[in-house]
Amino acid sequence: MKNTKRVLLVFPGLDVRIDEGARHRLNSFIDSYAKAGYRVSVLAFVKGAAWPFGVVEKRKLDKRADWILFPYILPISRNRFLTWLLVSYVKVILGAVSRLRRYDIIQSEILGIFFGLCRRKGTVMVTDFHGDLYSEVVAMKNMDRRNWFVKWMLDAQALSIKDSDHCICVSENLKDQLEANTGMKMGDYTVISCGVDFVRFSEAPVADTGIDLKDRIVLGYCGGLQKWQNIESIISLFRMLQEMDRRVFLMIYTNSPTDGIRDLLDGLGKENFAVLPLKFSQVPSHLKLLDAGFLLREDLVLNKVSSPTKICEYLAAGVPLVCTRYSGDYARSVGHGREGFVLNGLEPSQSEAENLMAFLHKVKADREFYAGICRESASGRTFYSEFERLKILKQ
Repeated sequence: MKNTKRVLLVFPGLDVRIDEGARHRLNSFIDSYAKAGYRVSVLAFVKGAAWPFGVVEKRKLDKRADWILFPYILPISRNRFLTWLLVSYVKVILGAVSRLRRYDIIQSEILGIFFGLCRRKGTVMVTDFHGDLYSEVVAMKNMDRRNWFVKWMLDAQALSIKDSDHCICVSENLKDQLEANTGMKMGDYTVISCGVDFVRFSEAPVADTGIDLKDRIVLGYCGGLQKWQNIESIISLFRMLQEMDRRVFLMIYTNSPTDGIRDLLDGLGKENFAVLPLKFSQVPSHLKLLDAGFLLREDLVLNKVSSPTKICEYLAAGVPLVCTRYSGDYARSVGHGREGFVLNGLEPSQSEAENLMAFLHKVKADREFYAGICRESASGRTFYSEFERLKILKQ
């Protein structure tokens, strides 16, 4: 074990109670580094409300890694002093941890502004950019670009690029956007998109929900109901399709409260939809009930540079994707009219909806063919196949 290489993954803001994309990406890195022969440690700063739970449930965290847990004392806030305090807190702890043991790689999630006290010869500093926080703050928080917090976020991106020996981006679009934001050029970088555990999704048995779906065209959505998921647009599009073919059925898999959309759902007719909460282990089997899955994103920078995990999860389950042209890096895996149908925006025209319905009829008529080409497309985008492109592994 003396010559075993070590990697420290730094994850600020972990909530161990929630299954979400960033945590799945963390687990994928744990698995991939372990397969590559690294001893993996995770320095995680657990969010306040989840902190006691995180300590008690540490045994449920990924056992392929050694976990070092600290409380995430504050969220990154719009208060200058509190933001400085949080960054200093993470930086000091990371510096101390990195001096207790030598790591060959220290990799930070989303921002690399914490490396200042831990740089040492022989250690490669890596930032994993899986989103554009600057664009997200401007678009989702509706904040003025002159606001100090927006400027701080932009400076944090620039510092992350500057202080990193290597950068990871989920897409080429994200790399280009980060360079445009900061006016800085990335040196060494690798694109590692949000791939899929192909075997888990492709080989899962089909779920039995007890719902009679025979002869129905089952359209579905799987995920949270945050505003940016555009669930209302999904329901609106479903209503357009429903007017063309009464066989369509809407399946929503979510653990989020549905009170805000209950009236819209009831308007579809209680016999035409179902809402099911799922455990992580149940997702692959339930996706297989769908004839097509929705992933609708609006025209925002943060969407266009993303790599949604759901793209490859739908495809690996054999399910064509219905998305907009702003749905991240869909074009890597989805050909219009083959593995899915690409809409021009959130409000399709009548003719566009009719073309989508015609595509869905083709899928329903030759379900196995479309399931096969979807799975074939997803098979080339496992997370580990993406990870193997990481340039620092070859240095």
